[in-house]
Amino acid sequence: MINRKWFEATPNLEILMIGENPIIRIEDMNFKPLINLRSLVLAGINLTEIPDNALVGLDNLESISFYDNRFVRVPHIALQKVTNLKFLDLNKNPINRIRRGDFSNMLHLKELGINNMPELISIDSLAVDNLPDLRKIEATNNPRLSYIHPNAFYRLPKLESLMLNSNALSALYRSTIESLPNLKEVSIHSNPIRCDCVIRWINMNKTNIRFMEPESLFCVDPPEFQGQNVRQIHFREMMEICLPLIAPESFPSTLDLKTGSHISLHCRATAEPEPEIYWITPSGHKLLPNTISNKYYIHSEGTLDISDVTQKESGLYTCIATNLVGADLKSVMIKVDGSFPQDSNGSLNIKIKDIKSNSVLVSWKANSKILKSSVRWTAFLKAENSQAAQSARIPSDIKVYNLTHLNPSTEYKICIDIPTIYSQNKKQCVNVTTKGLDLAMKGYEKNNIIGYLACLGALLGIISVIYLYSCISREMNYDVGHSYLKNYLKKQSFSLNELYPPLISLWDMGKEKSTAMEVKATVIGVPTNMS
Repeated sequence: MINRKWFEATPNLEILMIGENPIIRIEDMNFKPLINLRSLVLAGINLTEIPDNALVGLDNLESISFYDNRFVRVPHIALQKVTNLKFLDLNKNPINRIRRGDFSNMLHLKELGINNMPELISIDSLAVDNLPDLRKIEATNNPRLSYIHPNAFYRLPKLESLMLNSNALSALYRSTIESLPNLKEVSIHSNPIRCDCVIRWINMNKTNIRFMEPESLFCVDPPEFQGQNVRQIHFREMMEICLPLIAPESFPSTLDLKTGSHISLHCRATAEPEPEIYWITPSGHKLLPNTISNKYYIHSEGTLDISDVTQKESGLYTCIATNLVGADLKSVMIKVDGSFPQDSNGSLNIKIKDIKSNSVLVSWKANSKILKSSVRWTAFLKAENSQAAQSARIPSDIKVYNLTHLNPSTEYKICIDIPTIYSQNKKQCVNVTTKGLDLAMKGYEKNNIIGYLACLGALLGIISVIYLYSCISREMNYDVGHSYLKNYLKKQSFSLNELYPPLISLWDMGKEKSTAMEVKATVIGVPTNMS
């Protein structure tokens, strides 16, 4: 253990290297007497953590190296208290995730090294944030680093160089690069690049960024592009959207845990559009991100935490990444104290929920913890020697499925087939006959006739209302006009007999006739809503 008294006599010391020494731990304020220290090297001393105040008082410290230690998490609180830090070396530490805020608010940091980390899987959203003076990031030779979140690097206005070569990256999102306004060069060679929608931006000629060692940038997927140089494939040959891909390095296929232990399973996937990630437990329950239970917690990035493991938590866990194009899945079998789960009764049941002429809606339920993560539905034609008419493989969390493109009035044998962790299959079948096309057509024609009659009735009703309204309007207009003329004639200030005696006689005769034939109109109430 370091004793701060060792340094009280050397306040002017500028460089301190105490690597390769059997130091058990570092305590708060250990280095406070070294007020002029500029460089601190704590390499190869098996540190697993440092206290939050271990580096307090080193106001002039500019460079720290924690090379080749045992950190599993970034000591971000302690680092943020080194206010003038410019160079940080965390190379060769078994850190598995660079988490949100791990490197943030370090206002003078210029270079960051996170190389040669054997357990590093992902750099999460906002992991490197608000470093206004950062010029270079080196994250190379990390054999399991398979995922960098689109928003991993944020508010880095001066970043010029991004070194990401020799990792397990299948892609680098375009938005990651576009968030770095001053970026001049990027290195992503010697990665297993999947030449599809996520990486197509590289060849769209919309960036002036220099790609280092482009001759070492090759496609490993899809098969038609395997072995080709990424820069030589036209972007129009790559799809704009694509299936999710879960990195094989995300987590192992088998784990053996001790009772009472804790485990984190990191599932990451790339795709366009970005995929959603969830987990399926051995009992078939679906775990969504940010859900909490007594045993499980799913982080927003896709990490599954299992706490206080017991035999009940043993079994097959499946990560599923899905978007509008499709899904990818990856499973891990968890043993507890060396044993697999035992199947209680292994019951598997199929239920027919709906039958139509061309489709059958089916559901299933199983009481088993040894089933794998994929389910295969098959519809066999019974009359044709069990020929498969329809088949589909889906994730095991989908409990209801609609088998389509079936023939009407046909008998089928519908089966569900689920592999188990013991390399066996559980299978259950049920016979069902689709509805006849005549019945379906009759129902369809009946609905059409009813609809036609309803439309015709509504049309006739509208025409009747319009006709009735026009008749009433004509009668009302005639009565109003006649009354107006009578009133007008009564207002004359001279005698018409003096002007045209013959005409007046005729008019008086017509007037008497008109009065005798006067019709009184009655307004008929018309409903406002006619259909």
